[in-house]
Amino acid sequence: MFIKKNNKKEYYFTIDNNNNVDINKKQNSQFLKGEKGEKGEKGLQGEKGLQGEKGLQGEKGLQGEKGEKGLQGEKGEKGLQGEKGEKGEKGLQGEKGEKGEKGEKGLQGEKGLQGEKGLQGDRFSTKTQYASLLKPKLNSLVMTTVEKGLAYISGNSVIVAEVVESINTELNTFEGTIQFYGPATGDIVIKDIVNIKGIFKKPSYYYVNLDGIDGAPGEQGPPGLSNVSTDIQILYLNNNSIKISEQNTLIKYYVLNLVNNDILNNIDCNLTNCQQAIILIKLQKNESFNTATISKINNIITNYNNEIILNSGSQYALFKLYNIDNIFFGECIHFF
Repeated sequence: MFIKKNNKKEYYFTIDNNNNVDINKKQNSQFLKGEKGEKGEKGLQGEKGLQGEKGLQGEKGLQGEKGEKGLQGEKGEKGLQGEKGEKGEKGLQGEKGEKGEKGEKGLQGEKGLQGEKGLQGDRFSTKTQYASLLKPKLNSLVMTTVEKGLAYISGNSVIVAEVVESINTELNTFEGTIQFYGPATGDIVIKDIVNIKGIFKKPSYYYVNLDGIDGAPGEQGPPGLSNVSTDIQILYLNNNSIKISEQNTLIKYYVLNLVNNDILNNIDCNLTNCQQAIILIKLQKNESFNTATISKINNIITNYNNEIILNSGSQYALFKLYNIDNIFFGECIHFF
């Protein structure tokens, strides 16, 4: 038993053998204080009491310190494409920018188209197209071929000069008047030849150009020689062919003798422009007096299509050969 004082009150505790406690209170009574007992064992945990009523809300506490930044979250998936927005209104015109620096030189452009050809001016200076032997005689005429499309007209005064081979070669020249010029062919005829200088002795090329005004005519000289040869040249058949060499006249005559079974089918022609060769073809007489044949000539344009047969009843033919504009023509006349 022990005595506990509380607010000047005294309690008397009795604990029996079953550990039951009996509390007696006696005011103003006197008890003897016993010896302090040994500390008892801790009692059993009492049952949980009823929940008390919720107290009033306390005042807000102080702001705690800012916590550390958390880890970066994973990147979310790409969202769906939003719908296209409506076109906005046109903005205001911006201010003009400053002038930029000069750019580098650009690449060379492509070549432009060829312009139209200008009109052809009058031309007189020219050169003969072929080497030929001109033999100018006083007050006579010569014929040759120069370039086409020149501006010469009849009556022009011209000077003709041989093309020299070197500076030491003698210069052969003469002057004359245009009698005819064919701009489509280049054929030219020069008459009234005067002022002949040098010696013309071999085929050559010649320059032709306008000359100054002619002076007064001189005295009449002796007539020049004809442009037709006065001699006759004999031709020989070789492998059915004959050869006409270069001529020093415009027209020259030839004779060709054929014998039995001879055939003429080719002519090696060296006539220059505007020259002619006239060939008398005859069949030689013999005991049998058979035949000879003039066929189509391979390299010459002829006026006949069938072979011409020479025999005892018709042993002569006349073959005329022309060079006109450097084209060879042949005309054969059969005499019966």
